[in-house]
Amino acid sequence: MLICRETRNILLSASGGEVRNAITPFFDRTCTRFSCATLAFAEFIKELERRSTRLPERLAVGFADAKLLIWAEVKGGDEDLMDALLLADAHTTTLMQDLFYATSTVVVESEDNLEVPLHYQIVYPQDSSEKLNAV
Repeated sequence: MLICRETRNILLSASGGEVRNAITPFFDRTCTRFSCATLAFAEFIKELERRSTRLPERLAVGFADAKLLIWAEVKGGDEDLMDALLLADAHTTTLMQDLFYATSTVVVESEDNLEVPLHYQIVYPQDSSEKLNAV
């Protein structure tokens, strides 16, 4: 539980309240099972906010054995945000390597009209038509 409280504090202290408010309930529900994922996602968001003032159109997460899967949808041609997402992924994986944990980020363009894969859960925006499911 300590990691969950620390992670929640990181999320609450970071800028970008919309993302923070959308993801905090999701990770509060799942942190006992996914402590490394919670910590990794908090670091990912912190680094993304350091590198970009814009947010993806949609952001979703999934879990694998030792990997946090991140799915981000951006407006076509937004190379700066795409770069920020991939650099946040690299930064987070580097930080988490001592725990043998990694992140894997997929970036798609909204113009492609792709659906979020079924093994991901949308964490932003919160009012998306695809609701968060209990894990």
